[in-house]
Amino acid sequence: MLIGPVSFENFSQMRDQAEALVDTGTSPLRIDLGQVTQVSSLTVGLMVACYRRAAKQGKAIQFENVSESLHKIIRVSGLQAVLLGGE
Repeated sequence: MLIGPVSFENFSQMRDQAEALVDTGTSPLRIDLGQVTQVSSLTVGLMVACYRRAAKQGKAIQFENVSESLHKIIRVSGLQAVLLGGE
């Protein structure tokens, strides 16, 4: 689970936390975004980084509790099939 805002100020810290979840988790990974309080394109970038890291390790990944705001950003970016399984 990731908690708090994803912002320019804490992006590196949040990325490190997310990557640790990928590295220590078993497939299929489930990353809970329900406690992420501020979303933007940075959040999508964080999700893409997790997806790529998981893929390199041969792990499937699912993002759970994605807010409607984040859904909208993902749809605009054209990444819903990759990040949300086509929702």
